[in-house]
Amino acid sequence: MNENEKRLVDLVADMEEEDALVLAQEMLDGGVDPLRVLALCREAMDIVGKRFENGEYFLPELILAGEVLDQIGAMAKPLILLSPDKPAKKLARVLIGTVHGDLHDIGKNIVTFMLDINGFEVKDIGIDVPVANFIEEIKALQPHVVCLSGFLTLA
Repeated sequence: MNENEKRLVDLVADMEEEDALVLAQEMLDGGVDPLRVLALCREAMDIVGKRFENGEYFLPELILAGEVLDQIGAMAKPLILLSPDKPAKKLARVLIGTVHGDLHDIGKNIVTFMLDINGFEVKDIGIDVPVANFIEEIKALQPHVVCLSGFLTLA
């Protein structure tokens, strides 16, 4: 791992949002493989997860880390989609949403991003989605896979 790679991991893990975004963009502009940048972010998220388990971080830090990951993912996505290695056609239709009663979307957004860049046609119907809306979308889209996200135990 070179100096910039280690620095990106540290910046994301330490919640240095602005600096992390600037460095990620510089790395992408400098020709670093976007999948490498995302792998470094995954390493940082592992550190964030450990800090959460140890009581050093709490839910707000998890949310912020997820938002940073979303932003870096948005920077990397156009470059990934230009890759000659991406599938020529969509692999399957996926419907995803967060269940009624839950407003959290960190996990849903990460799964949506990963499916999208790996060749799946993904329709994200948002957060706090009632059962009736899922059923309506399933009938309309006829997805191969339905993903229901729920972060809260009460959702």
